[in-house]
This record gives sequence, structure tokens and C-alpha cells, in this order.
Amino acid sequence: MKGVEWMTMKSKPTIKIIATGGTIVGAGSSNITTTGYKPGAVTIEELLEGTPNLNDFSNIEVEQLFNIEYDNGTFIEAE
Repeated sequence: MKGVEWMTMKSKPTIKIIATGGTIVGAGSSNITTTGYKPGAVTIEELLEGTPNLNDFSNIEVEQLFNIEYDNGTFIEAE
């Protein structure tokens, strides 16, 4: 089957993730509300903790270049 050749390989592929922050790593005071929401609050390591089986299929390398939020078309440094 095309696209799954890596599944029969003896070694897992290596995936490099370069993190820059933004909405995807935001956190709020609750899972169901947006109050207290803060973009760029979570590190890439914390985000990947939600996908514990990822290392079963690949070798993951991460680098947190910076952790900034993006607000209304302007980059601002996350605290």
C-alpha cells in the first residue's frame, strides 16, 4: 500500500518539530471556556505528552526556538 512503506522499515523515521508558540500551545482556566486563555503558555514537550504513543511510530526531536503568541496580526512575546 502506497504511503505506508515506513511501517515495514527496520528503523523508525525521525521527525523534527520546531516550536514557535502560538494558539496551538495556549492554555485556559478550563477545557470548556475561554476565560483566562493565554496563547503560548505550554511548551512543545507538554503538548506532546498528550500523544504518548507517538514514539512507537517515530523518533521525535523537538526544539523550542521561542514561545510567542500571535494576536491580531502582530507577534508579541509570551510571558
